Amino acid sequence: MSDTALPVSLDRSAVTPLAVQLADALREAAASGHLRGGDRLPSTRALAG
Repeated sequence: MSDTALPVSLDRSAVTPLAVQLADALREAAASGHLRGGDRLPSTRALAG
């Protein structure tokens, strides 16, 4: 994932909590190869941005 945006899209108006949406998106990114073991994740401040 280095130097690329995290492939995550969160919907603030969805019934599903943001934390669950984020966890699901990270699992999917790992399963699809966009995110690998050891990759650094952005800070919560960067994600909130």
